[in-house]
Amino acid sequence: MIGLVITDQTGAPADSVDLAVTLVRTGELLTHTPPGPNPEGRYMVIDDGAGSKLRPSGDQLRAVATKGAAVAQADLLIDVPNGCHVHKLAGPDTLALP
Repeated sequence: MIGLVITDQTGAPADSVDLAVTLVRTGELLTHTPPGPNPEGRYMVIDDGAGSKLRPSGDQLRAVATKGAAVAQADLLIDVPNGCHVHKLAGPDTLALP
């Protein structure tokens, strides 16, 4: 699993964030985490179950986090070496809401 820590404007973990992750190449929504209790601010971007939708050489994913009027976006490059486990090649570990 590849995750993302989402923080608020003070740098504290953001709770109850809506996170949508799309595969940029196709526009397909891969994961959607609706707002809910999440005091640690850790959100799933993608897990191995969605790895079959990615090219083994890598694909760009776009994560869009929304909480109220605050919106932040991050792009991640994910590959699936050996067709099994997803692996992050590039992209942030943390996303800050404005």
